[in-house]
Amino acid sequence: MKAGHRALKQIKSKIWVNLLGGEDGLIESVNSFETWGGDAVDCESSDKLENYKDLNEYLLARYVSGGVGFWNKIMFYTMDIKLSDQETELIKPLLQLAGNITLLINDYFSVEKEWLAHRGNLKSGLPVSSIYFIMDREDVAISEAKEAVKQKLIKTQYEFVEKCEEIFEVNSSHEIKKAVAGYQHLISGVAVWTKFNNRYRIDPSTPFYPQPGHTKADLYRMVNKNCLETERPNEITNGGKSGLKRKNSVPRGEHGNDDDSVKRQKVTSQEQLDIAPWLAKFPQLKEEIVLEPTQYISSIPGKRVRKATIDALDYWYRVPQSSLDAIQSAIDLLHTSSLIIDDIEDGSPIRRGIPAAHMVFGVPQAINSANHLFGKSASEILKLSPAAIKIWAEELHHIHMGQGLDLFHTFHGKLPTEREYFEMSDGKTGGLFRMLCRLMQTEATQNRNLNAEHLFVLITRHYQLRDDYFNLYSTAYNLQKGSLSDLDEGKFSFILIHAMNQSKGQKLQSLLQQRARQGSLLAEQKNLVMTIMDQTKSGEYTLQVIKQLEEEIERHLAKLEESAGGEKNWIIRAIMARMKVSEAAVRSSKA
Repeated sequence: MKAGHRALKQIKSKIWVNLLGGEDGLIESVNSFETWGGDAVDCESSDKLENYKDLNEYLLARYVSGGVGFWNKIMFYTMDIKLSDQETELIKPLLQLAGNITLLINDYFSVEKEWLAHRGNLKSGLPVSSIYFIMDREDVAISEAKEAVKQKLIKTQYEFVEKCEEIFEVNSSHEIKKAVAGYQHLISGVAVWTKFNNRYRIDPSTPFYPQPGHTKADLYRMVNKNCLETERPNEITNGGKSGLKRKNSVPRGEHGNDDDSVKRQKVTSQEQLDIAPWLAKFPQLKEEIVLEPTQYISSIPGKRVRKATIDALDYWYRVPQSSLDAIQSAIDLLHTSSLIIDDIEDGSPIRRGIPAAHMVFGVPQAINSANHLFGKSASEILKLSPAAIKIWAEELHHIHMGQGLDLFHTFHGKLPTEREYFEMSDGKTGGLFRMLCRLMQTEATQNRNLNAEHLFVLITRHYQLRDDYFNLYSTAYNLQKGSLSDLDEGKFSFILIHAMNQSKGQKLQSLLQQRARQGSLLAEQKNLVMTIMDQTKSGEYTLQVIKQLEEEIERHLAKLEESAGGEKNWIIRAIMARMKVSEAAVRSSKA
C-alpha cells in the first residue's frame, strides 16, 4: 500500500472516530445505515414482483430495502428526539404509515425513471414498484395503475392523521409531538422533492419512454421491436449468405494474411476428432463450474472488517504490496470457504437474507467448491516467505479444532463452560484474524517485533458476543439471518450458557431437547426461551462482559500504539467505534 494511501486512511479513520465521539445516537444512525446498505443490496439481488402476493406485502418488504429504519434513526438524531421504550412502541404504527406514504410517493413520481433504469440494466420483466405491481396483477395501463396508487396514498394519509390523533389521546408529551412533526415534515419534503426534482423529469423522446396508456404488453412489445430493428442491420452487414455471423468465426487477416492458419486449425481439429477420447491429451479443466457456489456466496455483501484489519495492520507493518495482495487473497478465499462449510455444518439455510450456497447448488457441489478454495489459498501463500506456509497450516488446524468443539457441543447437547465457549470462539472466529496478524508480521518491513495477535483475539471475542446478543435481540439481524437462528441451530451462545447455569436452566435444557427432536423450535417455544433469559438477566450480563472487553481492547491497543512509536492507529479505533454496542442500540434492538 502506498504511503499516501496509508496516511489518507488514517486521516479518514480519525475523522470518523471524532465524528462519532461516543454519541450513542450517531453511532446508532451509522450502524443503521450500514445495515440498510446490506439489506438494500440483498433485496435488489433477488427482488421480483412475483415475490409479493399483494400491495401490503410489497410495502412491508420495501420498508426494509427502502431505508425507512435508517432515515427514522437520522431524524431522531438530528432533531434530538429522545423517546422512552413505551413511547417508541406507541409510535411504531405511525412510522410504518409514514414509511408507506413516502414509498408510494416515490413510486408515483418515478414510474418513467424506474422503467428506463430497468431497461438500461438489461433486466427482464417489470421494475419492482407499486405502479408496476398493479400493472402486472391487474393488467392495466400505467395511468390506471398510477390512479390506483394515488387512491392508496390518499387513504394511507388519512390513516396517518387518524393515528396521530389516537397517539395524542394516549400521550402528548413534547418528545412525541417532535416525532410526529418530524414525520409530517418528512412526508412533505419527500413529496416536494420527488415532484419537482429533475431526477424524475424525463424527456418523453427518450428511447423506451413509457407512455401513460402503455400496458405491460406494450412495454414488452416496444422493447422487442427496438431490439429487432437494431440487431437486423448488423446481421445483414456481418453475415454470409444466411445473414448470420458465427460467434467464433475469424475474419480474414485477423491472425494472418493467408489461408494457411485457417487450414492448420482445420487439420488440428480433425486430428483431435480422429483420436479416441481415452487416448487424447486434454487441456487443464476450467474452474467455472467448480467456482459457481463460491462466486455466488462472494457476491453477498460482507462486513468489510477483514479489509479494514489489513489496512490497520499495514499501518504498523508496511508490508510490500505483492505480499499484501497474496495475504488478502489467501484470507478471503479461506473466509469464503468457511462460510459455505459453516452453513452446511450448522444447518443454516440463509446467509445474509438470501439462500445459503448449499440451498442453491446442493450440498455435494457446495462442499467441493469450498474445498477447492483451500488449494487456491495455499497457492497464494506459496508466494510469500517460507515461514508463511507453516503459519497458514497451524492456524487452519486451530480453526478446525474450534469448529469441531462447537459442533461437538451442539450435536451432543453438552453445555460448554464460559472458558470452553471462548476457546471455541478463539479457534473458529479468531483463527483467520490470528492468521492475518501472523502473516503480516512475518512479511513486515518495520515493527517486526510488534505482536498484535492478542489484540485481535480480544476484538473477535467482542465481535462474537456482539453477534450472539444481536442474534437474539436485533430485528435487522433476524431479517438477514433468519428468526433466532442460533436457537434453531442448537448453538450454545454466551447468553444461553449464562441462562442455563441459573435456577431456570433445567427448563431451557428441556426446550433444547425438544429442538433436537423437532429440528427447530416453534415461535412460542422461542418466546419462552427469550422470557427465561430475560428473567435470568443473561442479556444484561452479556452486555457487561462486552463492556469489559471494550475497555481491555482500549488498554491493549494503547500499549501497542506506544510500542509502535506513540501514534494512534485510527483505523483500528474506527473499527471499534463502529462495533461499539451503545445503550441506544440496545434499547432499539429490544423495541
